[in-house]
Amino acid sequence: RRLNSLIWFNIVMTLGVVGLGILLSGVFVQRLLLPVKGMILTAQEIAHGNLNQRVRVSSGDEIGELARIFNQMAQSLLERDEQLRRQYGELKTSHASLSRVAAELEEYKQELERKVQDRTQELAQKNVLFQAAMEQAQESDRLKTQFLANMSHELRSPLNAIIGFSQVMLEGIDGEICEIQRKDLTAIYNSGMHL
Repeated sequence: RRLNSLIWFNIVMTLGVVGLGILLSGVFVQRLLLPVKGMILTAQEIAHGNLNQRVRVSSGDEIGELARIFNQMAQSLLERDEQLRRQYGELKTSHASLSRVAAELEEYKQELERKVQDRTQELAQKNVLFQAAMEQAQESDRLKTQFLANMSHELRSPLNAIIGFSQVMLEGIDGEICEIQRKDLTAIYNSGMHL
């Protein structure tokens, strides 16, 4: 009987120790796994874009430290996301501004090309008129030169005769001349020599 009672006592104690071990391991597992499960759920929320999620820190042990570091990482991600959103907005505004400037530049370029084309056509027309005027001036100059050559020849023959006769009269070959006639003949002779 004593042996039976000792066996039962050992069995109850063993079952008590095992039960207590199971209970304590359950509590330990809960304390260990619950924060880890919370971090997993929070990480999934953050992965889906909800950067405001945080892990609840319930202890000061390694799991708690891991949860604090995880929360710092989530806060850093949130700040970078906000910074990127601001920069994206600024870039979008800059892009819109640059697009407007590019459109204005394109308009100015087209206007300038049109003006250059108009001015080129105007200069081409003026060049044609200038060429025609130049050809006309050259033709006028040629005709003037030809006219002067013809007139010089036509005038030179009678002028040579006038010079020759005035010289003969001044030398008195045809007879004496008075002073007034000498003065007039000298003017005729000098004018003829000058031409």
